[in-house]
Amino acid sequence: MDQNSVDHQSKLEQNKRLSLSTLLWNAKHFFKSAPGIIALVVILAMLWLGVATVFARLSIKGKATPLLASSEKVKSLITNEVSQYRVSVNFPGGKIKQYTLEDLGITLNVDKTIAASRNKQKNIKSRIVWWEPQEIELQYDINKETLRTFITKEIDIALQPAKEASLNIVNGQIVLTDSEEGFQYSIDKPDETILAAVENLDTTPIKLQKLSLSPAMTSDLLKPYKDTLDKTVSQSISFKIGSRVVTPTAADIANWLDISPNATTKEIDITVNSGKVLEYINRIAASSIRPARNQVVVKRADGSEQVVTTGINGSDVLDKSKIAASISNNLLEAKGISAELPVSYQPFQTVTSDYYPKWIEVNTTAKRMYIHEYAAVVRTFLISAGAPATPTVTGQYKIISKLVSQDMSGANVDGSRYFQPRVPYVNYFYGGYAIHGNYWRPATWFGNVNSSHGCVGLMTSDAEWVYNWAPIGTPVIIYR
Repeated sequence: MDQNSVDHQSKLEQNKRLSLSTLLWNAKHFFKSAPGIIALVVILAMLWLGVATVFARLSIKGKATPLLASSEKVKSLITNEVSQYRVSVNFPGGKIKQYTLEDLGITLNVDKTIAASRNKQKNIKSRIVWWEPQEIELQYDINKETLRTFITKEIDIALQPAKEASLNIVNGQIVLTDSEEGFQYSIDKPDETILAAVENLDTTPIKLQKLSLSPAMTSDLLKPYKDTLDKTVSQSISFKIGSRVVTPTAADIANWLDISPNATTKEIDITVNSGKVLEYINRIAASSIRPARNQVVVKRADGSEQVVTTGINGSDVLDKSKIAASISNNLLEAKGISAELPVSYQPFQTVTSDYYPKWIEVNTTAKRMYIHEYAAVVRTFLISAGAPATPTVTGQYKIISKLVSQDMSGANVDGSRYFQPRVPYVNYFYGGYAIHGNYWRPATWFGNVNSSHGCVGLMTSDAEWVYNWAPIGTPVIIYR
C-alpha cells in the first residue's frame, strides 16, 4: 500500500472518530434538553410496558398464567380451581360440613370472569408493578332465593324462636301481648359472609355463632293499632228495626274485625269483614222476618168452601246487605253509626183447592211445603225450590211417577253441564220437575235459599217421609 493510501485510510478513521464524538456530544446535550428528557422518558416507558406485557401474569389461588395467555387457557385455569372449591362451615360441636356452589345457588360466569381478566391489561398499576401477579376477579351469577333457602335450612339452627308481639280480641277487649327475644346458631350477615368466602375461594371454615333473634313485631309497633281498635269497638252503634232499637256490644263489634299481622312490613292490616256484619244483622232482624202464610180454601163436594189454613201477613227486613256494606266502609272511622233497617209487610194470598184426601201445597216464596189430609195440615217441611234463573213451575199438578233413587243431569244457565248421582226419593209431578231429596246443600239452605234447577228439594229424611206418604196421583199445588 502506498503512502497516499495509508494517509487516506487514516484520514477516514479520524473522520469516523470525529463523527462518533460529535454524535455522542450532540446526544449528550440533546438528552439534557427538555425535548430530550421527554423523548428519553417515552423510550423507557415503552421498554417498560413491553416488558410488562410479556412478563405480566394472572393468578388464582397461587396458580399463575401469562397475562397474554389464550382465553381457553385462562378458562381452564379458572374452572379447574372453582370446580374443586367447597364452602366449609364449622357447626357447634366442631363438626365441619362442606357445600358446593350449586348447593348455594351460585354459578361461575366464565365469560364475565375472562372479560374482567382481560381488562387487567388496561390497568396501569398492573403494567407498573408487572412482577406482581394480578389476582383474577371471579364473577358469579347468584340465585338469591336459593341462597336464602340454603341459609334458612342449613345454616340457621333455632334454639329459641323469637316471640312476636300480638294483638288479640278477647271478649270484646283488645289485648296486646309483648314480644320476647329469641336465639339461634347462625352467621352474622350470612349472605355477605358466604359471598366474600366464595369470591376469594376461601377454604377457612365459617364458624356458626350464637346470635339473638329480634322479633319483627314489638309492642311499640302495635300500640297505635291497639288504640285504633279500642276506639273502633267502643264507639256507639245502633240499629233501628221497626219499633225496636238494637245496640251491639263491644264483643259483637270486635267479631266483625279481621286482624292480619305482616311481619315483613311490620304493619297490622285491620279490615272489616262485611260477611260477619251481615251475619249479625240477619240475626237481629230474624224476629222481624216472617214469610206470609197464604190462606188455603178447599171446595167440598156440595160446592161449599172451608178455610183450612188461615192466612197470616208476612214481613221482611230490607236493605240488610246495603246496610252491612255501609257499616263495613265506615266502621274504622270510629265516629259512631246509627242505621235504620226498613221493615216491609206482605199481605197473604188465598189459594183454593178441591177437597182431596191427600194433597201437597208448595209455597216457593215462603220456601215451605204443607202436607194436607183433607182439611188438616199434618206436616210442614222447609224446601229449596227453583233458583231465580230456573224457577219452579206454578199451578196444580199430580205425582205421575216415583223412583227411590236416580242419577240426574242437565244444562246449567251458563251452558255448562251438571251431574248429580243417586238423587233420593224422587216424585215427578210435571215433565222433568220433581219433589226429591237434596243431600248436596247444607241444612241452612232449606227454608232460606231457592237454589235448584226447578225441582222442589227437601232434606233427605223429609223427602223419604213424603215419598212414603204420597202415592201416584197425589195432587201438588205450587204457587209463589
